[in-house]
Amino acid sequence: MPLLSIVGLLAGIVLGQTTLVDGATDGSFEGGTFCTNSGAFGGWQIVNPAPFVEGWAVGSNVGAAHGSNSIFTARNSTCSQPGYPTNPTYFHFYRDITLPPGISHAELTFKLQATFRINPSGNFSDLLRISLAPTTYQPIAGIDVPPSYWITNFFQLFTRWNWRTYTIPLNCLTPTQTYRLIFTYLYTGVAGNVGPNDPPFIAIDSITVVGSANPFPHDGVYDITTFPFTINNTYTPVAGKRDKINTTNTFFGACNPSNPADYANQDYIFRITPPSDGTLTLNIRPNNPAPAALFEGGTLDPCGGLQGGSCIKLYPSSYSIQDALCVRGGTTYTFLLEQSIIDVQIDFSPSPA
Repeated sequence: MPLLSIVGLLAGIVLGQTTLVDGATDGSFEGGTFCTNSGAFGGWQIVNPAPFVEGWAVGSNVGAAHGSNSIFTARNSTCSQPGYPTNPTYFHFYRDITLPPGISHAELTFKLQATFRINPSGNFSDLLRISLAPTTYQPIAGIDVPPSYWITNFFQLFTRWNWRTYTIPLNCLTPTQTYRLIFTYLYTGVAGNVGPNDPPFIAIDSITVVGSANPFPHDGVYDITTFPFTINNTYTPVAGKRDKINTTNTFFGACNPSNPADYANQDYIFRITPPSDGTLTLNIRPNNPAPAALFEGGTLDPCGGLQGGSCIKLYPSSYSIQDALCVRGGTTYTFLLEQSIIDVQIDFSPSPA
C-alpha cells in the first residue's frame, strides 16, 4: 500500500470521522435542474406545494458556491424568478443519512446566501428551519415539521450577496440508524423589507455532513478567558438544538422563571472564566428583546446542554443587557441568551490586591 494511503487510513482511524454527504458531489446540486411540485434530485427529495407556482428549485439562476447550480426559492412556475413566495407556505427538501457502526455524532456544514426579512411589526417574515427526524416522518408541503425534530432556525439574517458558511453539530445520535435531514422554508404571509444590497431569495449549496465517533463543538458557544471580549454586528443565527438549556435540567428550578420556555432555546452561550476574583461587566445588545440567564459552575454536555451549576440571575427581555457582578477566579460562569445579537462586550477587572 502506498505511504499516502496508509497515512490517510491512519488519520481516518485516529479522527474517527467519515463523510456522509459530500458538499462537492451529492451536496452540490449539479447535473440538471428541478422546477416542479415534488420529486427527487441527486439523492434529495424536494417537496413543494401543488400545483407548483413557487417553492424550492434547482438551477444556475442565482449562482453557486460550488459548481454552477444551487437550490433556491423561486416565485413563479418556470423558476425563472428567484425570490420570496407570495403566499404563506412551507416547503421542504430532505435526504436520508445512515450512520455507520461506531459513529454517533455528526456535523452539518452548508453555504447560504439569503435575506431573512423583518416585517413592519418587528417580527420575522420568513425563516429557514433545519430538522432531523426519523424516516417514518414524511414532510408535507404547506405543513411545518413537528417541533420535536427541530435542530435550528435561521431568521432575521442577511448575507448580502455573499455565500456564507454555517456549521451545526448533530451530536449524540445512534450508530447504524438512518435519519432524515430536512431543510424547510417558511413564509408567514407578512412581507418584510429587502435592502438594495440584499439578495431577494434564499439559496443553499455545498451541503456536507461528516460523521464522527467523538462529539463536535457546539455552535454559538464562546469560551472566554481573556478580556475584553467583543463581538460586533453579527446577527448570527441560532445555535444548534444540543446547546439548549431546558426545563428538564435538574438545576433549572433554582432559577424559577415565570416562563421557563423563554429560556429554553438559547442562541448564544458564553462560558466566562475570570483569571482571579473581581468584577465581571456585561454589555450586550440583542437583535430583539430577549431573555437571558447567568449560571455559576456546571459543565456543557454535548448531549444535554448545560449540566449542573447554580442560577445567579435571570434577565428579562430587553434590547440592552447591562450588568456588573462580583465573580470568583477560576470559576466558569455561563451566560445564556435567547436571541441573535448586534454586539457584545464582556470585560473583567480584578479585585484590588
